[in-house]
Amino acid sequence: MRYFRHTIGFPTLLCAMLLVTGAPVFAQDAPDREREARYERFLDWSRLVQRAVTALVYTPDHTRLWYSVIESDTVGTYSLNLQSGHVEPLFDVARLRSAIADALGSDLPGRGTPFRRFSFVDGSDERIRFSLERRNWILDLATYSLTPMDHAESGTPDGTRPRVIREGRFGRADLVEVPSPDGSRTATLVGFDAAVRDVETDDTRRITSDGDRDHYWGYEGIARATWAWWSPDGRYLALRRADFQGVDSFPLFRWLETPPQIEWIRNVHNVREGQTLPREEVHAWHAESNRLVRLDTGDPTDTYLRVLGWRVEGSELIVLRLTRDYQNLELLASDPTTGRSRILLVEQFETCFGTPLWFSSLRRYWPLSDGKRFIWKADRDGWEHLYLYDFEAGLVARLTSGTWQVDEVVGLDEENGWVYFGARTDPARPYDVHIHRVHLDGSGFTRLTEKPGRYGAELTPGSKYVEFWRRNVDAPTEIEIRRGDGTLVHAMAAADITRLRAAGWIPPEEFTVKAADGETDLWGVLYKPADFDPSFKYPVVEIIYGGPIVEYAPRTVPHWTFPHALAQLGYIVVILDARGTPGRGRAFLEAGFDRSSIVIADHAAALRQLGERHPYLDLDRVGITGESWGGNFTTRALLQAPELYRAGVAVSGGWWGNPDLGEAKATVSEQCAVLKTDEPSAPSLDPLEGDLLIIHGTVDVNMSGSADLMWWLNAVSEAGKYVDLLILPERPHSLLHTNDPYVLRAIANYFADHLQPNGIQ
Repeated sequence: MRYFRHTIGFPTLLCAMLLVTGAPVFAQDAPDREREARYERFLDWSRLVQRAVTALVYTPDHTRLWYSVIESDTVGTYSLNLQSGHVEPLFDVARLRSAIADALGSDLPGRGTPFRRFSFVDGSDERIRFSLERRNWILDLATYSLTPMDHAESGTPDGTRPRVIREGRFGRADLVEVPSPDGSRTATLVGFDAAVRDVETDDTRRITSDGDRDHYWGYEGIARATWAWWSPDGRYLALRRADFQGVDSFPLFRWLETPPQIEWIRNVHNVREGQTLPREEVHAWHAESNRLVRLDTGDPTDTYLRVLGWRVEGSELIVLRLTRDYQNLELLASDPTTGRSRILLVEQFETCFGTPLWFSSLRRYWPLSDGKRFIWKADRDGWEHLYLYDFEAGLVARLTSGTWQVDEVVGLDEENGWVYFGARTDPARPYDVHIHRVHLDGSGFTRLTEKPGRYGAELTPGSKYVEFWRRNVDAPTEIEIRRGDGTLVHAMAAADITRLRAAGWIPPEEFTVKAADGETDLWGVLYKPADFDPSFKYPVVEIIYGGPIVEYAPRTVPHWTFPHALAQLGYIVVILDARGTPGRGRAFLEAGFDRSSIVIADHAAALRQLGERHPYLDLDRVGITGESWGGNFTTRALLQAPELYRAGVAVSGGWWGNPDLGEAKATVSEQCAVLKTDEPSAPSLDPLEGDLLIIHGTVDVNMSGSADLMWWLNAVSEAGKYVDLLILPERPHSLLHTNDPYVLRAIANYFADHLQPNGIQ
C-alpha cells in the first residue's frame, strides 16, 4: 500500500478503512533484497537467540538444583550441589533414551535428554514428571522405569480448572474464575453478580443479587487486575463493586459485524476532566454465614482503589486508596467482620504520586510471613526507599536511604533477617539495577552484584541461595547461583547469540547527551544497520513514548525487535528517556510534568548533539514514530520542532478528546502537574508542515475508540492541514509494541517514501 497526502473527511476515512480490509500490497522500492531479508529476520529473534538454561528445579530438601541446558541443539540435564558447587549429569542419557524409546515403540530423534522441562512427583526427588509426544509420563530415577500418567495424575480435573468468565476483548486478557485456597470452590460471575461455584458438583450460587449494568460486581479495573481475593483460610472472599451511574459512555463501531454494530463502552481510563469517575466499593463475603459486609474505604467519589490482598492470618484486607488529584495515598487495613478500616500510613505529595494506581507494574507493599510486619516503598525525600512497618505499632525502621532509587523487593530471608532488593545505586549508570541486601533493622547494607547491566534475582526455596540473572543492551542473559552473601556457587551458560551475530546483528550503543537545560544527563540507545558504513549519511528515525509511566529505552537483550529490524532498512534508530520519565528520582520526573514543552525540547536537543557527534547522522532526514503517549508526542514533534522532524507516524495516539491536542481531558493525563500549569498544553497547529501518518484501530478503548481521533481530525481539517490516515477495523490499542506486521510495514513504507533511505550519499 502506498500513502498519499490528502484532506481529512468522511470519504477519505472510509477509503482508508476499505483499503486495509483487503490483502496488503506493500511498497517494492525497499533499499535492496538483502536489507528486506534482514528486516524480516530481525523481527523474529526466536530462531536466532538460543536459550541456554530452560528449566530450574530445586530438590525438595533444597540441597540440589536440577536444570536443563541447550548445547548445540542437544539438551543436557545436570545436578548442581548447592553447598559444594559440584555439577554432574542428572541422567544416564543412554539408559533414559532407551527406556523412553521402548515405551514409545520407536527410536528417538536427536541426542541428549529428549525433554526440556520436568517436575517432581509427590514431593520426592525419586520420581519426576515430564511430557513427550503429547503424553505425560512418570520416570523412576532409580530403575528408569517409565509409566504413562492416568487422567487423575496428569492434571486437575476439568471441573476444578478456573473457567473463563469473560473473554478478553480489545487487546486485553480473559477474566477468569478465582479458586479458593483449598481448591474446592471458585469465585465466579453470573451476569453482573458475584457467585461461588462448587468444583465437585458444579453447583453455582449467587452471593449478590443487585448487579446491573450500572452497578456490577467483580469490577477488575483498568489493568485487568484480579477481581476477587480469598482469605488464606478461605473464610472470606473480597470483591470489588463498581457504580457507573453518571459515567459517560463512548461508542465503538464494529464495522466487520453483519450488520455493523455500535457498542457503548464506559471506561475509567477515558473519563474526562471534571466528569464522574466510577465509584468503587470493596465487600467481604463470609463463606460460613453467607453474609456480605461492605468495607469502609472512605468516600468513593474521585478516588481509586487497589486491593493488595489479605494479611497472613486473614484478619484484615489491605487496600490502597488514592485521591483523583494524585496527592493523597492511604494504605488501609479493613476488618471483614465489622467493615471498619484503619489507616496504616499516609503519603502526601505537593505535586503528585508518581505512578498511576491502576498501572499493573506498581509494587510497593511486601508483607512478611510472620503476619505482623510489612515492607513499604515510598518517596519521602525525592527517592523511592524501603521502610519496615508493624501492622499495629506503625513505622519500625527506615531500611534504605541515599540519592538513588529502590526498584522492588526480590526476596525476604526472614529467618536471618535479610531483605533482598533491586536498586539503582551506580551514579555513573543510573539505569543499571543491582541486587542488594539489608537487615530488617536497616544495618548491613551490601551491594551483591558487580558487572554493569540490569540484574534480577529470586531467593531459592529455603532462602539460603539466590538466583541472579544479568541482562544488558549488548549481551545475552547470564544466570548465576549465589549464596545469600553474594559469593558465587555456579555460573550457568549464557544464552547463545551466535546465529544472531551471524545474521549481521550489531549490538545497540548506549549514549548520553544533555537535556535542553544543558545540565541534565539523558540516556538513550542507538541502532545501526548490519551493513553500517560510517562514511555514509543515514536518515534518522526516533521511536518515542515520552509519558510518565515507564522508562522506554531498551536496556536488555533480547528485547523489542522492531528497532533492530527498522535499522536494517538503512536508518539510524534512536530511543531516548528524556526528563519526565520514571526511574531517576522525583526531580527528574517532575521536570517533565509540563510535558507540553519539556519532552520534545529534550528529544530535539539530544538529536542535535548526536548529529554533531556522529557525522553519519543526516539531520535533514529525521522521522519519528510512537504509540499511545508516543503517538501524541510524534505529532508534537512535528509541531514544536518542525525544522528538525520531517516525517512522523503516530500510532494509537493519545488525543483524549481534545480537538486542540490538549492532554488534560482524561484521567490518564490528570496524573501529576499537567493540570497544575497555567501554560496552555496544546501547541498551535500552524507549524504542521511535515508528513504525518496517523494509524488507529477502531476498537482502541484506551483512546475512546475512534471518537477522540475524530475530534482531533476535525480540528486538523478546520485548520486547513493535511495528514495521511490508516484506520484498522477491529484493532485494539497496542499495535506497535505487539509487532503487528501490517502496522510495522506501514511505518517502514512511510519512512521509505519520505526519508528516502536509498538516497545515502
